[in-house]
Amino acid sequence: MSHENPPGAAQHTRAWHAYYTEKRIVHQWLQVRLLRDLPVQSVIEIGPHLGVVTALLASAG
Repeated sequence: MSHENPPGAAQHTRAWHAYYTEKRIVHQWLQVRLLRDLPVQSVIEIGPHLGVVTALLASAG
């Protein structure tokens, strides 16, 4: 079994790192944190891109 990365994996990784700067992740985490304190049952996420906010929302409950 080969353990090589699929075609385009390196480009995808570079795009992820270029998009998700520390500042962007902190801002997204803050938005999720603010939602935790509101009496909401569900949230709709528009344009999830690579899914970091989706993961943050899922882990926040």
